[in-house]
Order: sequence, then C-alpha cells, then structure tokens
Amino acid sequence: MDRKEARLLPFAHPGAKLAEFQIGFGDTLGALAKAAALLAELGVDLLSSQSRTLRRGELAEWYVVGDISTCKLGIDELRKTLEKENSIKSVKVRTLETL
Repeated sequence: MDRKEARLLPFAHPGAKLAEFQIGFGDTLGALAKAAALLAELGVDLLSSQSRTLRRGELAEWYVVGDISTCKLGIDELRKTLEKENSIKSVKVRTLETL
C-alpha cells in the first residue's frame, strides 16, 4: 500500500522578519546580480525569488521574499538605498506577517 503524506516545513526561522520586494530594473546583463548583491550587502537574506523580462533589453522585474531581521536599515531607508542603484527603476517593499 502506498503511503501518502503531506509535510509542512517552515519557510523561515522563528525570529525572521519577512519583507516582500518588487524591484523593476533595466533588462541588461548583470542588473539582477547587482540588485542581489546590494540586498546581501544590506543584510537581507533572500528566501524566495522570481524574475522575468517584461520588455527584452528594456525592462525586467524581480519579486523577492527576504528576511530583514539582520538588516540595519528601516524599511523606508532600505527602499531608498535600493532606488539609488542606477540599474533599478522602481522599488516596492512591504513587511509580511509571520505566524
């Protein structure tokens, strides 16, 4: 007999402070890597991400869920810092509730 089971695994550690980022950037070589490196420098632990090109060679977007518990910046400062990166065209950030 086949045993069927469902498992629930935690998405993040219990002390995590989750944030969702929607980042628009120029669809150029290395633009997403620069954004990822900047988030890492700011202390954001990337937990999940998805990117897609909207207009080839012009515009792409990146959705990220990250743990900002080790980030030294507040959410508004974090957004403003990301917006200063030349390849980033738009940033939306919101905190997520954890259970």
